[in-house]
Amino acid sequence: TISAMNQAGCMSGNATATVNAQPSAPVAPATSVTQPTCSNATATITVTSSTTGLTFSFDQGAYGAYPSTGYTTTTTGNHTISVRNDGGCTSGMATFTVNAAPACGGMLFTYTQGFYHGTGMGCTPNDGAMTAVKVIQRALQNMGGQLYLGAPKASFTVNYGDAGKLQSIMPGGGKAGKLMGDYNLNSNYPPLKNGRISNVLLSQTITLALNVNIPNNALGVFKLQDGYLTTMTKSGSSCTAPAATCANGGSMSSLKITNNSTLMNLLKGKTVNDLLQMANQALAGVLPKGVSYDDISGAVDVINQSFDGGRYFVAYNSTQTTCSSTYVSARLSTINERQAVSKDQVTVTTNPNPFNDKVTFSINSTVSGNAVLNLYDVMGVKLATIYQGYISAGKLLINYNVPSNFRGTLIYTLTVDNMTTNGKMIRAK
Repeated sequence: TISAMNQAGCMSGNATATVNAQPSAPVAPATSVTQPTCSNATATITVTSSTTGLTFSFDQGAYGAYPSTGYTTTTTGNHTISVRNDGGCTSGMATFTVNAAPACGGMLFTYTQGFYHGTGMGCTPNDGAMTAVKVIQRALQNMGGQLYLGAPKASFTVNYGDAGKLQSIMPGGGKAGKLMGDYNLNSNYPPLKNGRISNVLLSQTITLALNVNIPNNALGVFKLQDGYLTTMTKSGSSCTAPAATCANGGSMSSLKITNNSTLMNLLKGKTVNDLLQMANQALAGVLPKGVSYDDISGAVDVINQSFDGGRYFVAYNSTQTTCSSTYVSARLSTINERQAVSKDQVTVTTNPNPFNDKVTFSINSTVSGNAVLNLYDVMGVKLATIYQGYISAGKLLINYNVPSNFRGTLIYTLTVDNMTTNGKMIRAK
């Protein structure tokens, strides 16, 4: 209240005003991501926490009302959302990753050099299992009856009738390099060592060319990105079996295409066909600046391994991901896990577990620091960042509405500074 008195000693009435409490910063929003699919390259980001009385900034843009259908983007990689309340206070950033869309056509097929030398059977997209020499023949037939690599004076030619001869000189090895002449499997074999191709770039490029040209294989248009190319085996022995999971005995491959940043920048957003063309040019002696023959041979080898025997694309992950690093380690814990990497410092539990659609995360920490609580599926694919921000020592409860499309067993991971703990939760049937 404020009042006034004049010189005569007369008092005014009281004027009243209200001072509000200092507003506090809102918590970073909880989000979920619907990743791109084969038929839809657009990711949808949904804020799963409250949106009432808040404005939102997507990728540090202007603050505005939250769109009722969520945010959409076709840009892969890391993105952010922050919120601002009526008091003008802003939250920390919620971060999440948008994966590249998987290649259309479902399962992709590759084989390694060793398969093409052997007598075993391998699956193909539409023709079922067949011998290695038959796969070679079908690929050559799909190329018009001839594989030609390199350029004049630095080339290698294989004709349909030479499939058996090609099989006999695989797998290759030796030093990666350009071709020093025009080679074929009739009058002028390429240099051999112990009866095998002695230029690993040549043998790996032959292998990739065969893989790309397996009839009805969508490998050639598969997009390349930075990170660890992670794939999952099919379930069962059928050539058309759906993808397995870590929970039912599946196996992951997780390989980085190259550690050469120059080469990765050249390949980022390109396709396997582009990589094959680069390898083809390297055989003719044409190399990008800052890239070696070994770099290209290694990248080709990664593709030849990643879909070996028929596999499904999972994601490009920021770290190497295997079933043993995701599902297996998580299932060793009880459902209501209280494990912490650093004993008695950080724990997180969930209630209820099994859950229906709502769950409460209970965090106990003896230290303060920056915290991130992420949610993954059992294959290691990140589904959502539930919380990101500073926490004080003590107990913190976080309520979370689990999106209906998050099925089965889910893995949560809490990191506070350099300490990490994880657990799992199961949706009730």
